[in-house]
Amino acid sequence: MAFMSRFSRSRSSSRSPNRKDSERVSPILSVSELERLLCTGKTACNHADQVWPRLYIGDQDIASDRRELAKLGITHILNCAQSKWRGGAEYYAGMNITYHGIEAHDSPTFDMSVNFYPAAEFIHKALTSGAQRPGRHPEREPQDVAAELKTA
Repeated sequence: MAFMSRFSRSRSSSRSPNRKDSERVSPILSVSELERLLCTGKTACNHADQVWPRLYIGDQDIASDRRELAKLGITHILNCAQSKWRGGAEYYAGMNITYHGIEAHDSPTFDMSVNFYPAAEFIHKALTSGAQRPGRHPEREPQDVAAELKTA
């Protein structure tokens, strides 16, 4: 399946580097990233990307943009970096979004594998329920998507 961008990082609220910062840092692109940039005019940095039919991986920016979630038709969110201060299911109240959070620590020693089966089950139920587009965010989604695709 082709990589499809749905939400460009160009809307990011992070500050743009000033001229001195950009002169000191030269971005290094792989050949495939350079080809993509030349052919499409887009970089590989997006807030939400479709990685499988009806399955998106997104970041905190898209997860907190209620208007964009509704526009994309997101019906389920699997948050693989849930924390008490970022909110949870209550943030999506009234949006008809099913939420599942995993408190995973961003550490190379954290054993994420204990969450693979519950995450895969959540994704599987979302994809088989007739829901339009389950969404996921932010840090550990590729591992959980791989677990889901292996169990499918």
